Amino acid sequence: FFFQAEDGIRDDLVTGVQTCALPICAVIKQLQLDGTYQVTDEAHADAVLKGTLSRIDRLPSRAVRGNVLQSSEYRLTITGSYKLLSAHSGELLDQRGVTGTTDFFVNAGSSGANLLTADSAQDERQAMPLAVEDMATRISSLISEGW
Repeated sequence: FFFQAEDGIRDDLVTGVQTCALPICAVIKQLQLDGTYQVTDEAHADAVLKGTLSRIDRLPSRAVRGNVLQSSEYRLTITGSYKLLSAHSGELLDQRGVTGTTDFFVNAGSSGANLLTADSAQDERQAMPLAVEDMATRISSLISEGW
């Protein structure tokens, strides 16, 4: 396989590392752990895997006790798609939508700050690799078991 990312997210708050390098590394790692296919350069590949991240969502999943309008736990969901193409003919071998999810807590911090002043963006950035890893595991499973 040769992996190529197509960044579909256009958001100033999401970095290129989060939308390109992180997913590429995670998918390569999962394919190597699975062992079914070898990751190689494009010249030696039988198939090319192209991935696009299209959306990142953060939804509250647990309210703070005593304040139903404030959340302390969130679910981070990354949505994307992939295409698996024959490297020789360009024929579409597989195409699917895929998601990766993780839950994370907003940490009030050690400075005595409350959840209203907590840095939820930092907690979300720390959760991002876990959601990407979940997505990569799903992609690897779908490719090795699905076609």
